[in-house]
Amino acid sequence: MCATGYLPWKIFAAIFADTQAEPSAVYEWLAWLEAQLPFPVLRVSKGNLATDALVRRTSRKGKRYWQVQVPVFIANQNGTKGKLGRKCTSDYKVKQIVKRARAIVGQTSASGSALTT
Repeated sequence: MCATGYLPWKIFAAIFADTQAEPSAVYEWLAWLEAQLPFPVLRVSKGNLATDALVRRTSRKGKRYWQVQVPVFIANQNGTKGKLGRKCTSDYKVKQIVKRARAIVGQTSASGSALTT
């Protein structure tokens, strides 16, 4: 909307948080979108969410845990159903976008011209 002038803000860049596990349609759409925009789309990534979610870690005290928390459904030991917590959006998207946006603010000159992809 900013690229077409519908919204009045001047945009220097867009930021796409890549989980490296998106469906191919997302990457196809993103490639199309990048060709339409007059500003760059900066890609950030913490890593591959799909593979990272399968890694089980062990604490110093020997307790096993999943560091990456995706919202999956489980069967509890007592037979009831449950769902694991969701932290992946924060870790793999929000924090990565904020980190890059802060870096851009530090990089951007007064004219707004000094962006790197």
